Amino acid sequence: MAQFTAVASARSLLRGAKKLIMLAALASSVPAGAAAQSAFGSVSSGDRIRISTAMPDSSTGTGRVVSVSEDTLVVRTNQNGREITRAFPRSQITRLDVSMGASRGRKSQYAGFGLLVGLGIAQLLPHEEGSLDGAADFVADALLLSGLGAGIGAYLGRSHEGWRRVRLGASRVSLNLPRSGQGVGLRASMAF
Repeated sequence: MAQFTAVASARSLLRGAKKLIMLAALASSVPAGAAAQSAFGSVSSGDRIRISTAMPDSSTGTGRVVSVSEDTLVVRTNQNGREITRAFPRSQITRLDVSMGASRGRKSQYAGFGLLVGLGIAQLLPHEEGSLDGAADFVADALLLSGLGAGIGAYLGRSHEGWRRVRLGASRVSLNLPRSGQGVGLRASMAF
């Protein structure tokens, strides 16, 4: 019986070793491009980005990605009307956002809503009923408040650029064989 238990333990160890070898082969077959890209998330050449760095000569700026490597991001920016291409080391980048594009905006819809709100507020204000001065006051209030509401609505409904934050975690592939009291365990961890 002891011989059977030893054979079963050896088989389970061999199965665990096979799984470990397969996972190691899988981890080593990750393409270099995927590993290079993982340091900067899903940023690719041509993307419009907003970048913040810890470098003393720059803070936050926007530009277009020229190239991406494992540890460097090359960006073309406009400064004082000139195009400048700069390389940013990964270690110096504190925040990175990718543009999702400009929204279409809804100026007319928001302006109409603001106009109606302005008219509603003008209606709620006290006016002299039945007099010409009260009607004139109401018209003046309605024009002023509806114009103000339409202007505020148009401003709020303007188009804007949306940004998606890029996770700047380093790529990680690790395999562990934790020791436990019963048999052998296998733990694999990947982050990109």
